[in-house]
Amino acid sequence: PSRARREDMSWIRRGKLLGLACALPGILGLRVPLRAPANLNLRGGSVLMSSASDQAAPVEKFRKDYAPTPYAISEIELDFSLHDGETAESRATTVTSRLHVSRRPGADAGASLDLDGEDLELVSLAVDGVELTPGGGAYAVEGDVLSIDSSALPAGEAQFVLESVVRLAPAANLQLSGLYKSGGMFCTQCEAEGFRRITYYYDRPDVMATFSRVRLEAGKESYPVLLSNGNKLEHGDCGGGRHFAVWED
Repeated sequence: PSRARREDMSWIRRGKLLGLACALPGILGLRVPLRAPANLNLRGGSVLMSSASDQAAPVEKFRKDYAPTPYAISEIELDFSLHDGETAESRATTVTSRLHVSRRPGADAGASLDLDGEDLELVSLAVDGVELTPGGGAYAVEGDVLSIDSSALPAGEAQFVLESVVRLAPAANLQLSGLYKSGGMFCTQCEAEGFRRITYYYDRPDVMATFSRVRLEAGKESYPVLLSNGNKLEHGDCGGGRHFAVWED
């Protein structure tokens, strides 16, 4: 492709395998994905047949509309507690993220921190260890955006840690995006906008952060292999028939 075309492709080309907890059946086979009908709607894990008039038109994003985010994220820590719920819809899996955030120099001091999140159940939210209470104006979840008011964040450009805990139902996620189950495995797919289905984040390709610590915990018998990107720092048992592994990327 031409250089201009390659640049356009680089704007959308991104991916990261965050974690995979799997039970290996002994033989790994290739699976050929089937093309879903154009009127098959899998949003939110629900399988619905819809007419063309019911489908929302995709939103085009242009480079000319690009603007830097008012906040920068330099580092992220993730903690996955993987569980099989009683039903596919049970939100038994939790993901705890710790984002190391700072306001960009010259950014509007009154700018809110708006993070992408899709099909997430927010359990708790804290800034530098201080929990933010819902309904107090510190933050709001509107649609697929978590908006944290600037008054709840440290003043100036000092770095702070935003910790969120969310609940997920991977078995009910039929989009093959975010954290989902396939063939007895927990899998992640983050390209191009799947990370927002795992935790709240600036889910866009120009926001780069170091994944300094990714901890996976799951049942040892059902999921003997805990795999993520990077280097494994430690692993072991944590009681109750469960085990863990910690990775650094």
